[in-house]
Amino acid sequence: ISTLQMHKEEKHLVANNVVSTILETREEISTLQMRKEEKDLVANNIDSSISETREGISTLQMHKEEKHLVANNVVSTILETREEISTLQMRKEEKDLVANNIDSSISETREGISTLQMH
Repeated sequence: ISTLQMHKEEKHLVANNVVSTILETREEISTLQMRKEEKDLVANNIDSSISETREGISTLQMHKEEKHLVANNVVSTILETREEISTLQMRKEEKDLVANNIDSSISETREGISTLQMH
């Protein structure tokens, strides 16, 4: 009976050890699960940061393209203004020529009148 009692106690010790091992394993699994979840959160944060960075780059690219469009419009306006100035300059020169012709005609007419008066 004493031997049977010892075997029974040994079985209880083994059973307790098995239960302790199971509980420790569960704790380790739980710890590993928590670490995995933490890593998943970090990975999600990294993914979010990458997405936000891409959006920021896209926005900057759009702003850059908008600035290029504005710059091109400014250049076009400058060129158009230069053309208009050139056209106005040509018209002014034409008017100056007409005015000179009128002045010459007036001078010639005066000379003709003066000549006629002398006769």
